[in-house]
Amino acid sequence: MTGALLPPELVYEIIDFLAELHPGSLKAGSLVCHAWLSRIRPHLFRTIALSTSNIIAFGELIRSPNDCSFLPLIRRINAHRLIGDPLDGIYFNAIADDLRTLTDIHTLTYTPSMNAYGTALLVHNAYRTGFVTAFPQLTTLDLVCGSGHGPLETDAVIDMICLFPALEVLQLRDVFRGVTGEIPDTAKPPQKLRSVILGAGAAELILTWFIEAGIPPLLDSLTLWALGPTDGFAVSQMANATALRSYASPS
Repeated sequence: MTGALLPPELVYEIIDFLAELHPGSLKAGSLVCHAWLSRIRPHLFRTIALSTSNIIAFGELIRSPNDCSFLPLIRRINAHRLIGDPLDGIYFNAIADDLRTLTDIHTLTYTPSMNAYGTALLVHNAYRTGFVTAFPQLTTLDLVCGSGHGPLETDAVIDMICLFPALEVLQLRDVFRGVTGEIPDTAKPPQKLRSVILGAGAAELILTWFIEAGIPPLLDSLTLWALGPTDGFAVSQMANATALRSYASPS
């Protein structure tokens, strides 16, 4: 049966279903039937994964908009960095100005790992300058910082979150290395935050920050996973300080 024999509504439902569960089949469908392409393209190019292996080529595409028709379809970037790799800082900083032209990107998954050559300066740059400054319009941040050498500086995480004043959803996962340092006195949580999801090692840091700097006024959903032994006090303080519409923690 060809696409011409199927009701368009049914085709669209199938395509949207495949986009969530079977992206490989979705790519195949775009090759089989040209008539489906207009519906499939937004799914295929919604998310772009970036690393040192492809980020320079992606920057060249951005600078050649007449040769690349999918740029307006991008809504999310998944970025994987290796702090300490000599190419990492060069490549990710070089693309920042180009990325600022993609104003429809509202979701960033950011995974900065660190090898044995990572230094405090390189960490500072990865969390505060260049690439991460290219998305002031960001509404959803998924920050994964669980692998590397040594503890992560508290102010690095908080300073990065503060780069996104429009942020509504924050997910901070897997701070297994722990955090060190004091919370910056001048750092204020994004005021549009409404949903926060905190994984291993992150609850004490973020909730203490909220309590000290002011709980975001729109926050109504808090999800906590894999709480550690030092998280309990901050969680209890947060519970006493605000009434959340939705709260979940490990059973």
